Amino acid sequence: MPPKIKEHTCPLCKGTGFPKSMEPARPGRRIYPVKCESCHGKGKISEMS
Repeated sequence: MPPKIKEHTCPLCKGTGFPKSMEPARPGRRIYPVKCESCHGKGKISEMS
């Protein structure tokens, strides 16, 4: 029987896959989103149980 995989929303990025940028956005400046390190941009964390 394969192991059960539990998925839950990543607490760091709240499921968006991108954590909030620390620096305030200035007009005319683009901030490229950085993938969340905790869930690698997926927004969910999978756990084998």
